[in-house]
Amino acid sequence: MIGKARRRVFYNFPAEWFLNCYESERRRFPKKYDLVYSGGMSERTGLSVLLDAVELMAKVGVRPKVLMFGYVDEPRFVTEFKMKVSEKGLKDCFEMLGRVRPLEVPSLLCQARIGVVPLQPIPKFLKNIPTKMFEYWACRLPVVASDLPPIRLFLREGEFGHLVDPTDASALAETLLNLLSNPLRAEAMGPKLKRQCG
Repeated sequence: MIGKARRRVFYNFPAEWFLNCYESERRRFPKKYDLVYSGGMSERTGLSVLLDAVELMAKVGVRPKVLMFGYVDEPRFVTEFKMKVSEKGLKDCFEMLGRVRPLEVPSLLCQARIGVVPLQPIPKFLKNIPTKMFEYWACRLPVVASDLPPIRLFLREGEFGHLVDPTDASALAETLLNLLSNPLRAEAMGPKLKRQCG
């Protein structure tokens, strides 16, 4: 029940096949990537903020390896994003795969250390709960996500990952640097999240 209306709420938790696939794949792959982002490629999903954060990290001597895959939400944005990556001298930091088959997702995620959810505070993301967050957790990844109401509902700060101001690249960079510099602490978050998710 929600108020006086009768409604059923269904969350986009990973399906059983996703969890099984991860368990069978995770020992086959090394941790090639520091960060992973899955989902729509656009300004509104926060990829410009992520790019700025990676640039800030590189300026202090940390050049994270970032895996990105998902559908092209805004083709022009992706072209401009790649140009900015090149202009900033960060081509070695990003690998963009585009859309992948669902069965490939667990094997890609298990090659990363941290899952990133940099969604921006637009009306859609003030209501929607991002599926990627649960997929990251199912693959034992700590999550660094935008501090938005639907995300805040599930992410316990400091236990399941960290919340950051969605528009603050400096805060995102600092949080990611702290996790990458404390790999045991970051790794310890993952199993907790895995048990929570099922």
